[in-house]
Amino acid sequence: MNKVKQIIRDILYVSKLTKIKNKKLLITSSVILSQLSAITDLLLIGIFAAVITNQFTNIPFVNMILDFFLDNKYLIALSVLIKYNLSYLQYIIMRNLEVSVTARLKEYMFMKVLEQKNYSKADTFYFINTLASHIAFFYSNFAMFINHVLQATAYFAYLVISDLSVVSFFLVGSLLLGYPIYKLILLARKFMHKQFYVGKDANKVLVNAVENLPLIRILRMEEQEYKSFSQTLKEMYDLAYKNYKVTFVNQALPNFFTLFIFALILNFSEFSQNLTLAFIGVTVRMFQSLSNISTAISAVANSQVHIREFVLLEDNKKVLNNNYFQIQKGKSIKIEKVSFQYANSNEAIFENLNISFKENTHNIIIGANGTGKTTLLGLIGNILNPEEGSLTSFSENFSYIGATPFIFQNSLRQNILYGNKLNISDTEIIDLLYKFDTFKEKSSYDLNREVDINSLSSGQLQKVAFVRALLGKPDILLLDEAMANLDEKSKELVLTIMKEMKITVINSTHEPDRFENVDAIYKIEVVDEQRVVRKIK
Repeated sequence: MNKVKQIIRDILYVSKLTKIKNKKLLITSSVILSQLSAITDLLLIGIFAAVITNQFTNIPFVNMILDFFLDNKYLIALSVLIKYNLSYLQYIIMRNLEVSVTARLKEYMFMKVLEQKNYSKADTFYFINTLASHIAFFYSNFAMFINHVLQATAYFAYLVISDLSVVSFFLVGSLLLGYPIYKLILLARKFMHKQFYVGKDANKVLVNAVENLPLIRILRMEEQEYKSFSQTLKEMYDLAYKNYKVTFVNQALPNFFTLFIFALILNFSEFSQNLTLAFIGVTVRMFQSLSNISTAISAVANSQVHIREFVLLEDNKKVLNNNYFQIQKGKSIKIEKVSFQYANSNEAIFENLNISFKENTHNIIIGANGTGKTTLLGLIGNILNPEEGSLTSFSENFSYIGATPFIFQNSLRQNILYGNKLNISDTEIIDLLYKFDTFKEKSSYDLNREVDINSLSSGQLQKVAFVRALLGKPDILLLDEAMANLDEKSKELVLTIMKEMKITVINSTHEPDRFENVDAIYKIEVVDEQRVVRKIK
């Protein structure tokens, strides 16, 4: 009972958070249509039994309806059409609910990722894609559970009225089925719970591999990464396979039980002679509904694993540091007493961090892989939101260029003007593209031509990213290995333009020797399990 209460609380909590509209109306409509379909089903079973074998029920009112249909047989075909139209409408309503919930959850979780500013990429992809979809399955399966319970109740009521003595066989057997079905549902939920966490691990391995493909290839680590991903997937799909087996047994038990009981009844003439075609048909339909109930319960229990994770995710989220970033008059950018860790992680990336950068200076950040250079840039640019601390800046006009520039499939113009609020002419764009010597062919400077990350070389990608950033006329430019693929001529050009524009540059790099006349160099080191930022120049 406590678990049922927990499920109901979780449903209401998720519904409240995501503001999914018309859930009650959709579920109620589905239930009504499902019951109308069940009533039509009972009617058709009785009609066909009466037509084929001339067998009628023990219920006078039902027999009167059957006589009416036998006198007007053209209505039988109409009843079949009505039955399947009802089933179609009920199915579409359920799919509509599922799609609506999925879309709204993805919107909600995407919004939370943008607001929270402390999710890793792997968690972001997993929560938005996988978690949202599984929670949506919960709602549709919950509605199906209600439908099948009511259908089974209607079929059972008909059978009790028809012949209580035969029904008693099935009633005793149904009670005996309860315990194994309960244990199977618990086992399926256990597998799904493990599968959730293994799925998160698989997603992290995939994201890390995609983001570091060049490094993996250079270091010839393809086979090791493949084995790591393959092993994680194997573990995940082994759990899924076990879940499928348990689910099949759980779903098949009621149908197996029905046929088995009928086989036993045939050995007792005093009971078998009471069997009618209508009774057999309704009994089969009742146990099909029981089978569907068992399947729906299992699906609800499995999906509730994901709802529970979502609720815990919301309960454990860090309180947003809404006063983290502020504009102050001055000549510097300051980070003071900042502590940061990613959501769903117990590892602090920075604790009590203090660092400042003077206006119109070129600052370099160095450090080994994994020391937090990219995270530090995120904190400086207000891309990430720490639990504690503050960021003050003389300007909020930031621009950012990463190691892999953001280029999407669209025109060259749209890529360059992405996020630009200024009135930039095509002439300005083309002049700067030529200044960077971005392309070798004149036709490539056509701003209407479609480009994407695969149609441009690594050097061209970075040049386009710099053109985009500089056309935005930023006061502060954050660079994360952004010059790694630029030739010396382009690098010098970028540095000259930034100096002329009097831009404050904060540059994370593995190659500090490539830059001359920098104003400050900061090194991130790990000392006694803590990251320390030291100014070495």
